[in-house]
This record gives sequence, C-alpha cells and structure tokens, in this order.
Amino acid sequence: MDEIAPKMRRESLIEEFHIVGITHRRAPIEVRERLAVAPPEWEASTRQLCEQSGIAEAVILPSCLRSEFYVCGPRAEARAGVEEFWRVRFRVRPEDFRRFALFRSGPEAVRHLFHVLAGLDSLFVGEHQMRRCGEESLAAAECAGAAGPVLRRIFTAALQSAAEIQSETRLGRRNITKCQAVVEMVEKIFGSLENRTVLLLGGGHACEPVIRDLKRAAPERILASSPEEAEAAALARLSGRLVTVLPWKDVLAAASEADVVINTSITEPKVLRRADYEKIRPLRQKRALFLLDMAMPRGFDPALKTHGEVFLYTIDDMAGVAQSYQNRYSNEIEEAEAIADRNLEQFLRELETNPLPSPFAEIKSQY
Repeated sequence: MDEIAPKMRRESLIEEFHIVGITHRRAPIEVRERLAVAPPEWEASTRQLCEQSGIAEAVILPSCLRSEFYVCGPRAEARAGVEEFWRVRFRVRPEDFRRFALFRSGPEAVRHLFHVLAGLDSLFVGEHQMRRCGEESLAAAECAGAAGPVLRRIFTAALQSAAEIQSETRLGRRNITKCQAVVEMVEKIFGSLENRTVLLLGGGHACEPVIRDLKRAAPERILASSPEEAEAAALARLSGRLVTVLPWKDVLAAASEADVVINTSITEPKVLRRADYEKIRPLRQKRALFLLDMAMPRGFDPALKTHGEVFLYTIDDMAGVAQSYQNRYSNEIEEAEAIADRNLEQFLRELETNPLPSPFAEIKSQY
C-alpha cells in the first residue's frame, strides 16, 4: 500500500484531507447508530480504517450526534476506502448510506473540523464535550499508528482553536450542555423534579455535566449505576453524598422506583428492553416514566413507546429545545464562529510557508 505516497505532492497535501461523515444534520438516529463506534473500539477500528487501500492516515470522531471519518489519501480512493471499511466493519451496504453522508475535502474539511471541535456544529452549539472527544479520538488514532504528521497537525490546530473559543468567548464560558435541556424537558412533564427519583445510567465524562445539572434541579433522590466497575467507582467519587451509586445488577429494581431514567451508557447496548419493563410495570402502577436515551447506539428499546405512561426520547428529540438556546445566544455563537474562521485562515496561511509534511509512506509501512 506504499504506492499512495508518490501520488501526494507536497503542495497539494491539504487537498488530500477528507471527511466522510454521518451527522445529525443529515441522518436520523436510526442511521447514525448503524455506523457507531464505541470508545473501547476506537483504537482497533481506526487501525482497521487506515488499513484500507487509498487511506494513508485516519481518525474516527464519534459521538451521539455523529460518526465522522477523517482520512488522508487521493480523493476517490480515500472515499472508497471509507465505504469499504463500512462494509467490513459494520456489515452494511455503503450505497444505502451515501445519501446521508457528508463528504468534504481540503480547506472545507479543515473548516468543518475546526467548527466541530469547538462545539459549533453540535445540537447544543458551544458545548465543550466535542473538544474532549477530539482529544481522545486523536490519542486513539496515534495509539493505533493511524494518525501521522498530517492529521496530527490539523487536529492539533483545531483543538487549539476550540480551547481559545471555550476560554475567551462568552459562548465558551456559558458551556451550554444537553443536560440543562434535559431538566427543562423533564419539568415540562412533571412540573419540577421535587419529590422525584432520577436514575442515571452510564459513566465517564458524559455523566459529569448530567450529575451537576441534576443536583441544581434538586430531585429527592439521584441514583447512578455503570456496567463498568471503574466508571462506577468514578461516579462514587464524583457524586458525593447527594448521589447513591448502585451495582449494575440492581438497575432494573431501581428503574421500578424511578420517575426519570437517563442513559449515557456506551458499553451496555441493551439497557432496558420492553420485556424488562414488562417485569417491573406492575410495581410502577402506571406511574409516568420519563426515559431519555443519550447513548449511541441506543440502549432503550424503541418499543417502550407503546406504553402510554412511558415518555421515551432520544437526543434527536431535543432539537426544539436546542433551537431555543441557539436563538437565545445568537450573538455569542457569531463571535465564536468568527474566531474559528479567523484561526482557520491563519492555519491555512501558515501552510503556504510551512506545508504539511510528506511522505505518507511512514504510516503505511507499519502494516
């Protein structure tokens, strides 16, 4: 596969940078979850992507809103390589996903990355989580030997721009999160969280803002659990006395008592099936149950919607609340976008005097 390197001239390397992505702007959750890559699989999947013909470097950037594949290689060959990866890794027909896919190259692809990592392409514009996701994705690609000098330099510039926006702008200081919207959605159903029990499923950095905003809403009880022992221990340290951390085996019993269940688990694909709910439904005596599935792939069975007392939502159902935030903070968003574009222009000017490194053969020689 080393034959790719001679095709890449130093002066045109920026044009060999591409993004092939499935995002919330083009694809519903049913499509996105078919191409989802969980964090424990990032390194192995990125290595597999980079092994495809036509791809010299690769980084996979996944979240509940997107599965994006950043690659370097000749345009047609790189796109074909991503599609072959989809076919092998996810066992799908790539042609079924093309109409949902975003494909950009060169400076347009770089601009997209600058905006994504700054949270400017998120459902809740300005959220900080995408920067951390970008750092972890790049680290996984480096461990896999898939991120070479080109992607490392582009991602580093985009991450630095995101850090500036988060620390220097009003939008960054607001740190708008999905979790604030969660509380708003729950309160529309229950009026408030007072005298209510909330069960939080999952762990890691996805849970931190959820717990923080739930504490502010002051429910009577917050229960939390994770299928991973390390995450459960981290939850216990993070939560303090206001949150009760449960063993994963007790989740179903806890769900029988809860008014609100929020799922962020990425390691347990089937958290609550319809058959599971049928077992605890008599105990609940038809009390209203708010379910929010923020995981990718989803952990709550969509068939749970057939029960009239169950209010089941996914991240896509939060679009209306997200739009209200976007309208409220339009000036801050414009300020942040202007900084991202300014940093992008500066980065592209730097490439004129200090072009992207070559050759790519050092990456392919590892396989």
